[in-house]
Amino acid sequence: MSTFDRVKKLCADRGISIQDLARNLDMGVNIIYKWKDKIPSGENLQKVADYFNVSVDYLLGRTENKYLSAQLEELINDRELNAWLYDMIENRPEDIKRVKEIMDIMVANSKDHEK
Repeated sequence: MSTFDRVKKLCADRGISIQDLARNLDMGVNIIYKWKDKIPSGENLQKVADYFNVSVDYLLGRTENKYLSAQLEELINDRELNAWLYDMIENRPEDIKRVKEIMDIMVANSKDHEK
């Protein structure tokens, strides 16, 4: 499904036309129609993603998951965790490998428990 097709479906789900969306976002009326053949600008793509509260990756077809999970969003916005990771990247790169190994073990264990 193309970016245009995804936007068209989101509009239909919301009960608005593509022209209404473009007007609501202060975009040229035909800009979104051009997405049938052209890659949208990052700025316009972000406007549409924000309007529908979906990810840009979803609009681009990189994922079928429209939304970040609430848990993932919490992790992304966790200042303490981000400070810790930044410190690790800057000062202890050898620890990154260990953390990845631990995460791989945790994922493998959770998959084993699902069986």
